[in-house]
This record gives sequence, structure tokens and C-alpha cells, in this order.
Amino acid sequence: QKHNWVLVKGGDAEASKVDEAAVAAGEAAGYIPSDPAILAKTKLVDGAATDSITFKAEPGTYTYLCTFPGHYAAGMKGTLTVK
Repeated sequence: QKHNWVLVKGGDAEASKVDEAAVAAGEAAGYIPSDPAILAKTKLVDGAATDSITFKAEPGTYTYLCTFPGHYAAGMKGTLTVK
């Protein structure tokens, strides 16, 4: 299985829109749509692999998810709180 980590501003509704657009973006785009709600993202990696990113975030609550098809619906999502 492949996975990524995508941080979006907004809650589940925004994450759901990003997830739907990811399917349309397709594998060639790493299932990462062009969406201004995306604040940070990793590349698509195999389940045993790792990736890292550096990003700045303002205080607030953000949603993160895996945009590989079916993973968000299976519960691969969470909340990042920056204080």
C-alpha cells in the first residue's frame, strides 16, 4: 500500500473535498490535487518507507489525511493543533 500525509486548513468538510479531488488528480500527481486548502504534503510512499517535510503553521486547528484512494474513508485522518 502507498500513503501520503496532507495537511489542510479547515475541518472534515474541507478534507473531504481535497480527498475527492485527489482521486481526479490521479496516481501521476501522487493523488495530490492542486488545492489552496493544502498547506503541506509529503510525496506518495510505500507503506514501509518514510518521508519528511518542514512547514510553518499559524496557531489553529488543521486536518491531516492520506489522499490515497479509500484511505480517508477508512479513517486515515487526524487533527493537528498548533498553539
